[in-house]
Amino acid sequence: IGDPVVRAAVTRTLGGAADLLTSDLSPKLTGIAERDQALSFDLIKGTLAFACEVLKPDGALVAKLFMGTNFDEARTCFKRRFGRVEVVRTRATRPGSTELYIVAQNFYPDGPRP
Repeated sequence: IGDPVVRAAVTRTLGGAADLLTSDLSPKLTGIAERDQALSFDLIKGTLAFACEVLKPDGALVAKLFMGTNFDEARTCFKRRFGRVEVVRTRATRPGSTELYIVAQNFYPDGPRP
């Protein structure tokens, strides 16, 4: 998601703005909680940045994220760009996992909400 070449290729393939973007990205986990959380946070920030480039106004984004030290900050970033933000846990998520999904709707393309 951070590679500009990949982002450009995806944007070209879309052929225009998207109604919905989904992201199931996860870092290669090391078992070092602080590092894994930082890597995960970088991915979610990259996902949000890419969504801001390709989503139509009022578009939606569903993205995997992990509960961690940056969770509230990540959710706040999404709330600045989307009118509705929910965090959900799927039934398929293993017990004890910190895996969650953020469902963000009503994309606001003109910059952060006040």
